[in-house]
Amino acid sequence: MATYTITITNNSSGWQTYKLFMEVPVVQNNSNEVFPNVFAVGRPRLNNGSTQTFVVNTEAFAICGYEQLSDKIIARGDDNVSATLTGTGDNNSVIDVRGGGPSFVSNGTGAPAGSFEIYVNGYNAVQYPDVFCGYGKRSPSTDYVRGGGRIERNVNIAACWQAMPNTRYTITPTVKFYVATGDFTAGEIVRVTEVGLTQLIDFTPNGANAPTYASFEQKVDGSYGPVTYSQTPTSVLFTTKE
Repeated sequence: MATYTITITNNSSGWQTYKLFMEVPVVQNNSNEVFPNVFAVGRPRLNNGSTQTFVVNTEAFAICGYEQLSDKIIARGDDNVSATLTGTGDNNSVIDVRGGGPSFVSNGTGAPAGSFEIYVNGYNAVQYPDVFCGYGKRSPSTDYVRGGGRIERNVNIAACWQAMPNTRYTITPTVKFYVATGDFTAGEIVRVTEVGLTQLIDFTPNGANAPTYASFEQKVDGSYGPVTYSQTPTSVLFTTKE
């Protein structure tokens, strides 16, 4: 399975604990807000040029849980299932809501390439008002994480939304990430626009340029960049402007 590697060098004026966000996916047939979650939390890094590296697997996961979603809530999935994005294989997951809450009961095919689907069976929305769907990935190999999925315990939520019965959602993820600092927990609903300074990392392929590595620094004034993209740890494809 391919990976994306993001490395931050701390040249700021103090210790930093870096947080990783993912841009929320496009969710079709959804009338509720798609909330962004703190995807991963790094370890504290000293301001002496020390580095934080997040290695993110490209595998996608469909997630479901039961919670009223709002800002600052820490969303914890009750169940999750791997979903392919190739247009073939298991990419259509079905959620059933019963006495124990929501869970995935089957997995099939049907989503277009680049997307996966979650189908929510009919259920009593008055009795179960807080069912939610989500999208996530495996926890980056170098981060410090509290919580995770109950089935795949190292799956982190990247985005979530309140579900509706008898609804089929088509989810199209991006390969855009944001790095920030702040006192946040993995899974916490936090809007990227409200966390202060951030750095965008965009792995979207551009012709022959399909980067899988990105590196940048946080400067002494707290700002970030520029970002250097590459296909190997030592090569350089291009560097963004500051």
